[in-house]
Amino acid sequence: MKTISRVMLILNLASIIFGVFYALFPAYTPIWDIFGGVLLATIFGNLALVFLIDSAVDKKSPSGKKLNLGSYGFLIIISIMVLGMLGGNFIFTSSDPSHVIVFVCYFGLLGSGMLYSYASLRYCSDAKQVPAIEGAAQGSGIGRRRLWRLIRILAIIGCWSFLLIGILLCIITLAGADLFPEYSDLSVLMGFIGVYASMWDLGWAIIMLAVALFLVKMMHSSKHTKLTWGIGILGLVMTGIMVTPLIATLASTSDADNAFTQAFGADWQTKVSSASAFFLPTRFVLPGYFLGAPPKNFVKIPDVSFYNGTSGKDTGIELKFDAYLPPNNGQGLPGGNSTLIRIHGGAWVIGDKGMSNIPQMNEYFAAQGYCVFDIQYGINNFTNNFFNNFKMLTPNAVLGNFTTEDMLHHIGIFCKYLSDNQAKYGANLSSVFVSGGSAGGQLTCATALAITSRNYTTGIFNGSNSLIIKGFIPFYPANGMGSFLGYAPPELIDPALLVNSTSPPCLIFQGSQDGLINPSIARAFKQAYTDAGNVACALISIPFAGHGNDYHFSGYYNQFFLYYMERFMYLSH
Repeated sequence: MKTISRVMLILNLASIIFGVFYALFPAYTPIWDIFGGVLLATIFGNLALVFLIDSAVDKKSPSGKKLNLGSYGFLIIISIMVLGMLGGNFIFTSSDPSHVIVFVCYFGLLGSGMLYSYASLRYCSDAKQVPAIEGAAQGSGIGRRRLWRLIRILAIIGCWSFLLIGILLCIITLAGADLFPEYSDLSVLMGFIGVYASMWDLGWAIIMLAVALFLVKMMHSSKHTKLTWGIGILGLVMTGIMVTPLIATLASTSDADNAFTQAFGADWQTKVSSASAFFLPTRFVLPGYFLGAPPKNFVKIPDVSFYNGTSGKDTGIELKFDAYLPPNNGQGLPGGNSTLIRIHGGAWVIGDKGMSNIPQMNEYFAAQGYCVFDIQYGINNFTNNFFNNFKMLTPNAVLGNFTTEDMLHHIGIFCKYLSDNQAKYGANLSSVFVSGGSAGGQLTCATALAITSRNYTTGIFNGSNSLIIKGFIPFYPANGMGSFLGYAPPELIDPALLVNSTSPPCLIFQGSQDGLINPSIARAFKQAYTDAGNVACALISIPFAGHGNDYHFSGYYNQFFLYYMERFMYLSH
């Protein structure tokens, strides 16, 4: 036990040193891959050390009591710090000062690991040798024993509650919403939970193992030996399931490469080599999962108004956008000031630019030399009990009785604004990309294909003639699902009807376990390209990924897809 304590002391210290260097010098080197392995070994090693100490220490000795109490506290710290890192990377961008919370949680976790390893090294001999102090239990008093019994009961209830949540997350990871009728209230609820299931499964694996170990420690001295073993096995099984998405994602590299090659040529790696210094060098860097992506250099112009409605159903609405522009006017960057229009999702009834549309994605491509525009459009004021819970995500100024066609008309108004103000932003309108997820993915497909067809430039996309669409990137597109908003031309609801042999290149991201958008929709859109004799469409299907799993920008799903997205845009621009 002393040897293991020494090893863990060294590993925690090494991970702290690696973390400092990652914060100061975030540019990728192969060292970060080594760092990732050391970090995982450290975190799971800390949990193993807790288990070993619990099995070996005499908890009645003074030192044993301290170690035992410290073990409970350390397991709580592990869970809170891991959750803090995941949540911090989800909420805060790398350029946000609040992102420091992520590093506080990281160093808090490993600093606690060092203290715990040192304590186990310092006290383990005493804990095994010093006898218990007679009469100690009697001195605690009846009231104190009752208090501790109550705390123990509440802790057991809390642990079982977390484990039940873990079981649900495992089920969703493995089966998505397939266990429930499609688009039922229950399947929609499971789909929303799925956003936080497989995307964070590596973090959940650590948390659930810590919770299971916490419960095992409390049950260890009881007579329920089989139950104790069962809890331990359950924790290990959940951990195995929850690390599967990461392993399966990296194992799908060959399939993703093949899909990309079939669509964009066998020599794509050679063609992007001149810009490789600006791209992700690998499909996943583990330290980024916990510490986030490095900060980017860009210029942001927020809340620019481009439309104030004065007539019809548009009366009273105001639409804005955020511009993310390259530093130094994009000089020397691979994007060449190409334009990227980003369209947020939200089932056409909730959502907004900004936090609803992954700001880190906007920052990332601005830093690569793209002029990125994160735009609003009119949101349908459709309400039901479920979506009412999320209406706070939507500004009142964009709500109205809007159909899909109306929303595309608003996007068309932005396109005209951009055409009229191109010089102000330095945007290259002869190289335009469109991207969005879910409902935003459907609007992305419709926008790109409608503008390219030139059949709508005297209507909803009036004034967009100067925009040349070079490609579009829909994430889990909700094609064909917007008819409940009211009548719109069928091809604007299901953009697959607009695909032809000259349609622009397309890169689709789709999770195989999406509980909100059936993956068959993405496959059907890809098939529309195939049927039209157009090979320039690749579908990157990610195993176990649910809906919205790109929201964790530095997570294994988004890193994996971003690797292909940045290369697709460079090849197409």
